[in-house]
Amino acid sequence: MMARAGLLAILLILASGSTIAAETPQTAPPEKATPTKPPEKAAPTKPSEKVVPATPAAPQPPKADLLEGQWQGSWSSSSTGMDGSLQCTMRKLEDGTYSAAFSAIFGMIFTHKSTVTLHAEVDGDIWRFRGQEDLGFFSGGVYAYEGRTDGEEFYSTYDSALDNGIFQMKRVKEPIPSSAKPSAASGR
Repeated sequence: MMARAGLLAILLILASGSTIAAETPQTAPPEKATPTKPPEKAAPTKPSEKVVPATPAAPQPPKADLLEGQWQGSWSSSSTGMDGSLQCTMRKLEDGTYSAAFSAIFGMIFTHKSTVTLHAEVDGDIWRFRGQEDLGFFSGGVYAYEGRTDGEEFYSTYDSALDNGIFQMKRVKEPIPSSAKPSAASGR
């Protein structure tokens, strides 16, 4: 009866899909190596062309700041016909906002210094900017500025109730001597 109970237990185990492990360890049969297929290549568009697999593009570094730095050039008034040399130091304040400290020479002996806040936007390879600043009664009141730069050349118009004209400058490669730099104060 004991034999029947043991046999019945074995049959139940076999019927459930389980197996009984033998006491002696068995080694697994060696796995068959499946042949690997070479990667498929796209068909060339022309018989003489070879297809080269695409490589992922390398991450591009952020574009350089096209406004920040030192600039030097000239200003010219359309209203009065006067002109003179111009220097500017641009400082980035916050996202898209710059402090432009201008130092202009006019009449060959007079210097005018002013600081203007400009707001810039990227437009492809060009940065466009605009701003407005009250330079005080004796300087002509409120001036509006609008211009563009490609990082090497700076062009801007200016307009007030008493004067309008243009600024044209180029980026300074070597620092302007500190004695010639415009001050950070507005010079009003």
